[in-house]
Amino acid sequence: MKVPYFVALLGPAAVMPAVPPTVAAQVQAISAACNSAPLPAACQAKLVLYQTYMANLGAGVAQRALPPLYRQVLGPHYTGANLANHRFGFGTNQPPNNATTDCDRTYYNSLEFSNRLEQGVLASQAEFGWLLHELAHVQQCAQLGSRDRYARTWFDHLQLAAMQTMNLAELHDEMAMEQAADTKRQTVWSALDNCCIDQNGRLIRPLAIT
Repeated sequence: MKVPYFVALLGPAAVMPAVPPTVAAQVQAISAACNSAPLPAACQAKLVLYQTYMANLGAGVAQRALPPLYRQVLGPHYTGANLANHRFGFGTNQPPNNATTDCDRTYYNSLEFSNRLEQGVLASQAEFGWLLHELAHVQQCAQLGSRDRYARTWFDHLQLAAMQTMNLAELHDEMAMEQAADTKRQTVWSALDNCCIDQNGRLIRPLAIT
């Protein structure tokens, strides 16, 4: 998702809602009603809206894989997330210069960024920051255990009526777990900057110390 840190890359930042800082807190915040079986009608309606939103977002998007080097170096920072299965693509059915992650799929509304990521030539803190933030959402979904549970965390604090009347930009900006993802981005970047970024800003394997 778009966060204030990426002003240099994306332009004016969106204001994100206040959300709990950890995935554990997000899980605890899910209402008992939307965790019960069978799923109540209102919760089911929300889930259908989520699925429709994501289906629209991913319609016609060519799926790309992370470069092998990125999977190798970044994988240990995202425990539980299988980056080999992660796919991303250039998705325009969302606000400009935005990204949305649907469990193990990420849609970037920037063709240039998507191409540079596929080629493995990201070369700035801003570019890596966008990727690291979205991969945090991939990890969150893996930790939550399923796409539906990720979706319920995503929409739990929203009223059904609000979801039915929001446009794509408004619905996007209400996605939960943003603070946790941004904290993860900062942590991973600090680690990479100490070991795995060359003088040109490109990702490299950690240098062996002998």
